[in-house]
Amino acid sequence: MKKIIVLSTFVSLSLCGTAQTTLSNGIATTPVNTHLELRTNTTQRMKVLHTNGFAGFNITNPMFNLQIHGTADFIDNGGGTSMNPMDEPFMGNSQPKSGTNYGKTSRIGLTNTTTSNGYNDGAVLQMSENDFYIKNREAGNLLISIPSLTLNMHQASQRMFINTTVSTSGDLGKLNLQSNENGLFIRTTASTKYGLSIRSHTATDNAIQVMGTTGTDRNFAVKANGEVYARKYTTTLSNIPDYVFEPDYDLMSLADLRKYITENKHLPNIPSASEYQKTNVDLGEMNRLLLEKTEELTLYILQLEERIKSLEKQN
Repeated sequence: MKKIIVLSTFVSLSLCGTAQTTLSNGIATTPVNTHLELRTNTTQRMKVLHTNGFAGFNITNPMFNLQIHGTADFIDNGGGTSMNPMDEPFMGNSQPKSGTNYGKTSRIGLTNTTTSNGYNDGAVLQMSENDFYIKNREAGNLLISIPSLTLNMHQASQRMFINTTVSTSGDLGKLNLQSNENGLFIRTTASTKYGLSIRSHTATDNAIQVMGTTGTDRNFAVKANGEVYARKYTTTLSNIPDYVFEPDYDLMSLADLRKYITENKHLPNIPSASEYQKTNVDLGEMNRLLLEKTEELTLYILQLEERIKSLEKQN
């Protein structure tokens, strides 16, 4: 079986192989079981394997349908208005312009009649050393898409949009996401790592804010200095202290309570100020303890009422 590749008749080619390759009517044909090679100055530049049709540039045994293998350093000279070789990766013996050396690089440039065809035009796919770049050099957007998901890196707004309408509204941010599923999930796999860290410009700036459905009401906010604003606070508590009103509850006598306060300078079952300084205050637990003390106080008031009534009867 012969391998056939269609080539423009206006291109000058040098075809080499172990057997004769023919070029007729723009079609290059290799003999059976013979690869197709394109060479310049006796150096192989492109090879098409007869076994599977894999094609490669600067590689003798391509492993993919199309493989571009970088063998020279790419020095970015920061600009150029044409495809002049001196504006591209340095490949020859002349001294290149000064610029950033990306190391061994392979690049694919994509242009059209709108973008023009200069050095800074179109889009670039670039593999430099172990780094991969996707660049849109035009004043346009970069979109990555599958049928149900689109990431739009929007050039004019300098923002990224995932499945949402592009907007320059001040209510939006650098990254904007719209979804009919959960919006963002973060899970850490190390006990010493945080799930989300936010650093604000100043201590009074909002590090986190939650807006209402209309986008006009700020219902929750956390400032960088630790201040929290919320319309409602709900905590989950266990062991609500209604046990204080059980008949077997051991309510401390007023005399013992006075002695405890004198010796410890805080209420029973309430951590001291020094303890709170070490552990901070659990608002939910603090509310539970305050309720316990309120219910104990109610019992003390009822005891005092009984004593007052008893004294009134004696008089």
